[in-house]
Amino acid sequence: MMVGITELSGSSASLISADEVASKRETGTMEGKKQQEQPTMPSVDEAACRIQRMLAAEQVLLKRDDHALLASSSTQSSSPNSVWREKVAQWCYDVCDRLGENRTCVYVAMNALDRYNAYFVQSRKARMNERTYEVSSMTALFLAVRISGSTGRDFTIQDLLCMSRGGVTSLDITTVGTDMIRVLDWDHRVVAPLDFVRAYLEFLPSPPPAASSSVTRSDESILNSASYLVELAVCDSLLASSKSSDIALAAVLNSMLADAGPRTQDFVIAIRAVTDTDPETAEITSLRRRLHRLYSFSVDNNAATSSAPAIIEEDEGETTTMEICPNIQSSAAVRTVSEGSICPAVVIE
Repeated sequence: MMVGITELSGSSASLISADEVASKRETGTMEGKKQQEQPTMPSVDEAACRIQRMLAAEQVLLKRDDHALLASSSTQSSSPNSVWREKVAQWCYDVCDRLGENRTCVYVAMNALDRYNAYFVQSRKARMNERTYEVSSMTALFLAVRISGSTGRDFTIQDLLCMSRGGVTSLDITTVGTDMIRVLDWDHRVVAPLDFVRAYLEFLPSPPPAASSSVTRSDESILNSASYLVELAVCDSLLASSKSSDIALAAVLNSMLADAGPRTQDFVIAIRAVTDTDPETAEITSLRRRLHRLYSFSVDNNAATSSAPAIIEEDEGETTTMEICPNIQSSAAVRTVSEGSICPAVVIE
């Protein structure tokens, strides 16, 4: 099935059918609503069926050519530059916040960008340059919002361009967008890590009645912490090829560190019982370590006054040393958007 991008810059030029974009966006929106419209107190059987359906959908997705290519790609094939990726992801979050969009759109966009970059490297035997990565990232976000957006907003290319640093044209977006539509799979909904976080937390046992609040974290606190960790994961090149379900499980387990005891053990047993995933495998442990390092880095970075880009070491050893590289000469692939620099949305008929 084809997805369309319509040029809305005032000209009459039109690429593929805009109705198909609207149809896919409506489909994605309805699926997102169905995912969110869950009973307040689901039964164990309902929760088990839900997570099993999500895991099955993820497995189907991973068998698609472009998803399989990404899963087997090296870090360099999924992202040409870790600094570009971090800044692009932050820009996407800023744009989605400004639009009032669900932040899962950023994961959908970055996943499409990673798949397209892996295809680009394989087909052209070369990495994307900064200009191509910039246009590709903007196009991926445009498609993600149009297809998976939850607000139903009529997001146009002109709106997108108003939020960029300039130099990218409507033709750039439509050209790259047409190529993305051609080479990537758009027939299956991408299940984001945050979707899995919510599903996994349905198996979280209630804290013991006598448990102290200073020792046991509330469910809401765990959800907020895990949500933050999966958002950080989107910015990391090393996690680009990891499964959403694994990232989510690692995030939930890290967020339960304060509950190291019977509650965590019961959660691990429950996950083992309803899924084929073992929360204590080396792979999940590695993801937990990486998320911990990302979190430690984000805390240090938020407290720092320097704007120099920071690189997280790529080895998966126990050390958590972070290497700050003030001499890296790299500009943002897409600049961070501040509140004052975003132009008001303009819908051009």
